[in-house]
Amino acid sequence: MNTDTTILKGVIRPFTASLRRELVEELSKITASPADQARYEELAEKNTEGKLTEAEREELESLVDAHSLISALKTEAIASLASR
Repeated sequence: MNTDTTILKGVIRPFTASLRRELVEELSKITASPADQARYEELAEKNTEGKLTEAEREELESLVDAHSLISALKTEAIASLASR
């Protein structure tokens, strides 16, 4: 786990612990939209091939950051549900 993810989870944990169970359950179900997922896969493939433009590289980095946030929210929501 990278440092950014560790810090993010440290910030999210107290937040999710204070939420109503119903809201935490909804957080645990968050996913990327099909369009965002498809775009991520397209950019990831171009990245593997070494064919990304600078704008596409920035877009891919933003999608990766968003995925990290979603993953951290889901992980902490699930942990919060398990401890209730």
